[in-house]
Amino acid sequence: RISLSNANPQSWLNASEARSINAPPTSSIRSGLVPPGEDINLLADARWLPMSEAEAIIYVHGYKHTKVDIVRRFGQFLAMANLPPSIKPFMFHWPSGRGGASYFPAYSSAMSDPVADDFTRFMYSLRNAGIKSVHFMLHSMGARVFFNAWERCSHLFVK
Repeated sequence: RISLSNANPQSWLNASEARSINAPPTSSIRSGLVPPGEDINLLADARWLPMSEAEAIIYVHGYKHTKVDIVRRFGQFLAMANLPPSIKPFMFHWPSGRGGASYFPAYSSAMSDPVADDFTRFMYSLRNAGIKSVHFMLHSMGARVFFNAWERCSHLFVK
């Protein structure tokens, strides 16, 4: 469990409007130039209301998982886990390969800048939605995705 920093949280518009969050360029994210408290360009669904004291559990899947596999596996875990309602489930999907010869392309994808940038944007969006603590459930190559992105988003977390 890791707590997100709430330094300069984004103010949300009312629920009937789409929300836009200011962002530095992607190159700033890659180079680690995004200072704590900066926001990332995201559009949030107008129905996604800010939460107070909410926690998230994020499942980052491993090699050779389709979206259907992810929903099935994580859904089964959530059904059996009996988590409190304050813990909101999220899944982070990345291109993880499909066939037996796709291991090395999947590995490259897991370690790529675009996937790390997407994960960083996802962390910003959770922080801006009011998520205070995050639990990570990393499966196999999903751990590579997480640790590859960690340098870019670690400043979001309270130490």
